[in-house]
Amino acid sequence: MGNRFEAAKQYLIDLLRAYGHRPIIVKVRMDGSEVEVMAKNMVKKQLTVAGILFPYGEGNKPNQRVINTAIDRDMLSVIFHEALFEFETAYIEANCKDNPRAARFIDSVYDWIERKQEWMKCTFPSYTDEELQPFLPDKEVEDESIDWGARKQAREFLATFGINSLESTDDINKIFWEMAVRRKPVSNKVRDAVRIALSSDRLMKVFNHNLTIYNDYFKAKSESPEFRDDEQLVKDVTKQNKKVIQEVEQLRSQLRKESNIEKQELKREESMSRKLVKKFMNMLKTNNTRFNRAYDLNNEADIIEFLSWYKMIKRPVNKKTIRDMSRLKCTEPGAEELFLRLVEEHNAEFGNVAEEIEESDD
Repeated sequence: MGNRFEAAKQYLIDLLRAYGHRPIIVKVRMDGSEVEVMAKNMVKKQLTVAGILFPYGEGNKPNQRVINTAIDRDMLSVIFHEALFEFETAYIEANCKDNPRAARFIDSVYDWIERKQEWMKCTFPSYTDEELQPFLPDKEVEDESIDWGARKQAREFLATFGINSLESTDDINKIFWEMAVRRKPVSNKVRDAVRIALSSDRLMKVFNHNLTIYNDYFKAKSESPEFRDDEQLVKDVTKQNKKVIQEVEQLRSQLRKESNIEKQELKREESMSRKLVKKFMNMLKTNNTRFNRAYDLNNEADIIEFLSWYKMIKRPVNKKTIRDMSRLKCTEPGAEELFLRLVEEHNAEFGNVAEEIEESDD
């Protein structure tokens, strides 16, 4: 247990050295806006509230590890929360497990972790372990200690429980779901198989944390007189669960396909709209187009109608258009003055006449 606690502490120190100054998400308000704080402040606040001592000074030392530049704010938020989950769980196992007077403290920490895990499921995507690597190896090293035969056997054994993947936190959570459906604890055989098959340190921490909570809860539940081991019910629920999972996966796949189709269609429509707007703006700004020839700028009503297009798109008339249109289209006495006055009134509402419309806005 001590080794687990020391490893969790060192990992959190490494994160603080490398990413402690970066912002992470700690809350989402009712209006959907996100609350950000610096990672080191979030860690300090949570551990202070929990009453757990931590060597914060170590986090101020220079980072010695290779940072993964692909980590964004959402990923970093998940990384720091999961590092805290592991650190607090390891702290409890190392210092409080057999202390009855620490029961309230243990419950408060586990309650916080469970609430945060539920919040994270609703807030962030289910990242794979590969995506949540805060540090990169200095060089690729082939691990010759891996027993690939044992790993294959472990995966085959887990597949008999419906556990066919160990690539994400959702996969880890499914282990406990499958055991709960069978109304069984996670046996030593299942536990050892998971630890052999898992190649991810991050997911191993998630599994170890959830294993402690699940088995403790199951032990307390099984001692209750209301708990009955109805094998037929277990079989029926397991069968129904598998059917529901298949239906959900089929629905998810269908929704993903429909979403991709909608995205592609939206992109095409946006592209067509941009081209249409650009073509229209070019016609509007160019003096001798068929569109502009339809307007007699010696007539006040036509001038107002011509400016209504600019009003619709909330843009000023640029200098070149003003100059060309007034010089070539205002041919009767007083027409140019009228045109310039109405344009000036329009531009006063939508921007200075000196502001040219950039090509990127067309």
